[in-house]
Formats: sequence, C-alpha cells, structure tokens
Amino acid sequence: MADVFISYKREDRGAIEQLTRALRGLKLDVWFDASLSAGETFSEEINREARAAKSIVVCWSPAARESRWVLAEALIGFEGDKLAATLVNAPEPFVAPAPFNIVHVEDIRAWLAKPDNADQAWRSLVRRIGKLCGRPELESGAALDAPPPVPRVTDVFAEAKPTYTFIDRSTKPEFRRIQRELLAGGKIIRLHGPSKSGKTELCRQIFKEASPILLYGSQIKSVEAYWGAIATQLGVSVTDAPFACAREGRALIIDNFHDVDRKLQGPIIKSFRPFMDEKGTVVLISVPDVAEVFLEVKRGQAAPDPVIGELLARSLPEEAPRWTEAEIRRIADIGFRTLK
Repeated sequence: MADVFISYKREDRGAIEQLTRALRGLKLDVWFDASLSAGETFSEEINREARAAKSIVVCWSPAARESRWVLAEALIGFEGDKLAATLVNAPEPFVAPAPFNIVHVEDIRAWLAKPDNADQAWRSLVRRIGKLCGRPELESGAALDAPPPVPRVTDVFAEAKPTYTFIDRSTKPEFRRIQRELLAGGKIIRLHGPSKSGKTELCRQIFKEASPILLYGSQIKSVEAYWGAIATQLGVSVTDAPFACAREGRALIIDNFHDVDRKLQGPIIKSFRPFMDEKGTVVLISVPDVAEVFLEVKRGQAAPDPVIGELLARSLPEEAPRWTEAEIRRIADIGFRTLK
C-alpha cells in the first residue's frame, strides 16, 4: 500500500517527477505509473493502486482536466475522502472540473519553478498528505523545518537519473547530430552504447518537451499488451494508439530492447509501421553489439519478414556519446564535494 498515488497527465511528467522526488525525500512511499508493467492488466493495476493508497494527489493542468483517466483516479480519491489537489501547469484562470471544484487546490507552480520549503502552497500540500497518511511531523510542518538530510553515497552516485552529478552534454556535436536524427521522424533509431553511458537520459533530454512514451524491454510480453499499455496512457483505443502517438508528436522508446523476448522483437518492430508511416520516431535502446543480433538481421542477409526488412531499411544505428575522461573526473569531483 503506497502512502501517495499521483494522478497526472503525461504532458506534465517533468513536474510530476520533481514532485515525486520531493515527497520521497520526506520518506513517503509514492506510486505513479513509471513502474507499471506493460501487461493486459494495465488499467486494473492503476485501479488497484489508487484504491489501496492512503492518499491520492491529483495534479491538475489543462491536459489533466481533459483526461478521463485522471478524472477517474481523482474520483476514487474524492469518494474515499483521501484527495489532495494541486495545480502544476495552467494559464490563468484555472477551474477544476465538477465535482472537484469544491476541493481546495494548492497552486505549486511557483514551488516547481523554485523549490523552497517555505513556499506556503507546498507546505499546505504536505500537511494535507501528512494528515491523510497519519504522519504528524508532516501534518504539523515540522518535517519541512528540519535541516535537509545529508545525502548518502547511493544518492549522489545514483544508478538512475543523476540528481547531484548531472552533466549537460547537449552542446556536444554528437548530441546535436543524434538530436537531428531523432527529431526527423519516420525512422527507427537503434541507439546503443555501454551500460551507464547516458542513453536513456539522452533521449529524455531530446524529447523532454514532447513527453515520449518509454517502456522497458523486460515489461513487454506481447504486441497486444505493448499497444494496450500505450492506449491506456493516452486514453484511446488500441487501434488508434499509433495514430494518437503520431498526432501528439510522441516518440516511442523501448529501453533495454535486448530484454524483449527474441521471438517477440520482430513482431514488435512490425507493429510500428502505422506509427512510422505517420512520421513517428521509434528509439530502441540497447547495449553495444546486440542491435543487429537481436533484430535477427545479419550483414548481407535479408530480414526474415519483408515488412520488418522495410522498416529496418528505415532504421539507423546511433552510438551514444562516450564519456570523456574530463567528464568522468568532473562527476567524481562534484559527487565527493557534495558528500563532504
């Protein structure tokens, strides 16, 4: 059972990731759909987690207000008297849809732009969550007045997206070249590089304004489940999912594509055709030397399926920029100075 279930629309993903990190920093167990499996029970899993959570934080924005999934999740919180509402993105003025317009909404846009524990909207949101979760130190605001915790080694040198040691490599020529390819549309980009070379973060930087849909290879069990997961996220039918992705300019990213069952890789690639015909971009992320092996294409030989062969002809291999010695030294220097 999670302390907090976050309901949001994908256009607001950046704000939600920031909010999630802050809540987890207060030792709250936060659930949002980044950890979902791409299976047939996608919507059932969301429903189960929302009903079990101690609180539901609905993150309002113009996009969220139009999402039937956000409205359904917010209704679970409203009916269960465990709803906390916040505004993360909107022009002025913004009114939540009925019946949620009778629930006070904390406007945390200023806090998102410049996080500060003195921000009154942020403090009010934390107090509301603390009350729902039975956390008196949060309900009173005392936890926000405590000195920030000293970061641990595992926090500073994190395996996931770096918070303390992030280095912006967007000015590098290699980054800009890959950016041009990824934004051109109508292609499969086979992005490869050693583990921890920044492949996933590179994609996040390039597509940050377009809210890409990213799933992990180990989550994908069938073509139907893959597109079902995407359809659920977009609030459309499975049939319309490829076209909806293209209309919204969403890239489709499969991280660790080498973890997709080898027999399933060809059918997954084949299923991208309608999306690519609409100028959509697909990114298949893998470690080195597995791209062609796992696509079952050998140099000089035809692909086993003509459609797959056609799509592969529209694909490009790209290697993630390598870390330089100076960048690695800079990461170490930032990290160790943070730990002092």
